[in-house]
Amino acid sequence: MGLLYALFSISGNKYLCRKVKFEANKSSNRMKNVKIYSGLMFALVLSACGSKYPNLNTINLDYMDKSVSPKEDFFQFSNGTWLAKNTIPASESRWGSFNELEQENKRKLTDILTFASKNQGEKGSQNQILGAYYASYLNMDLRNKAGNAGIEKELQQIKNINSKQDLVKMVSSMHTDGIRAIFGFGVRQDLKNVNRNIAYLNQGGIGLPNKEYYQNENKAELLKSYEKHVAKTFELLGQSADKSAQLAGDVLRIEKALADSMLSPAQMRVPEKTYNKKSFEEIVSLFGNFDFPSYLNNIQFSKVDSLVVSNPSFLIQVSNLINSESLDSWKSYLTWHLVNHYSQHLDEKMVNHHFEFFGKKLSGKKERKPLSESAIDEITRMEFSELLGKAFVEKHFS
Repeated sequence: MGLLYALFSISGNKYLCRKVKFEANKSSNRMKNVKIYSGLMFALVLSACGSKYPNLNTINLDYMDKSVSPKEDFFQFSNGTWLAKNTIPASESRWGSFNELEQENKRKLTDILTFASKNQGEKGSQNQILGAYYASYLNMDLRNKAGNAGIEKELQQIKNINSKQDLVKMVSSMHTDGIRAIFGFGVRQDLKNVNRNIAYLNQGGIGLPNKEYYQNENKAELLKSYEKHVAKTFELLGQSADKSAQLAGDVLRIEKALADSMLSPAQMRVPEKTYNKKSFEEIVSLFGNFDFPSYLNNIQFSKVDSLVVSNPSFLIQVSNLINSESLDSWKSYLTWHLVNHYSQHLDEKMVNHHFEFFGKKLSGKKERKPLSESAIDEITRMEFSELLGKAFVEKHFS
């Protein structure tokens, strides 16, 4: 096992190392680099196949720093020269061989999308769907003229909420459009019976990565920056500075309350804690003031006999908040999550605003990616992403 570990480690020098930038201490406004080391199983497999693949080179000794004793710092010994010669690009928060591979793939995908945008063909065809989206995403002049017009209908629907039933209807609509709000709902393989699928209810509905960002002292400055970011978003929607601060306060109050009842990241990694199978009637009871039967009806999901709940206490908290928070506060909350979801598809002011917090402060990036790369990132998160994968295979694997 010692030999295997050494082989895995050495085979990594460039291929198995990454630098990651993150906000370690925002109050001092300094960025720190953390080097993360991980292993790739196939590196060893390939290195053992020298007779069949004589030209493969999975270990590059030039990436090693032999001035360092492997007994003192094996990581630096294995990767030191590569780390010294490679810097993290300004548009990235981490960098390594996988990122280089991603860049190469994105060049190929850009060629595919550029061709599709110029040769769209029939409406509904693969080229038309990919090409039209790509062309519209890159057309910042048109996006700047449109401003927030693309989400005006949804913004008005939120303004028109006058009852708890309206609130449930709006959450249903947002979930149908893939917008995260309050909780998560979906269907996937049953972890205790791989021969069937089952519906899952998950904690969610916060704008920061997890509950620790709302509670830990070392995240306090970042949380303040987040609240200012939310307030500025409302200003970009036309609200005054004072009103925007009030609306952002509504958002943070609800998100903090949701975070209080969440499981921690460590707890979420324990399957026994997150697999809580409940009957439909039990779910309705847990949700209380949130009309779950109407929610299912709104998203056109048939009634189920049972669901898996990641955190039953979270559903109780949702019920309490539906009752304790005013409809106006919920409107603030839903407006923020709607705009944040679409922010990178709106005008340049909103795109830059989104990057200032989520790109710079939260991720440690220094500059935005080119629009062409951002478009690819967005497509891979969309329902039609399979079309891009299909086009890639047709061009490069046929």
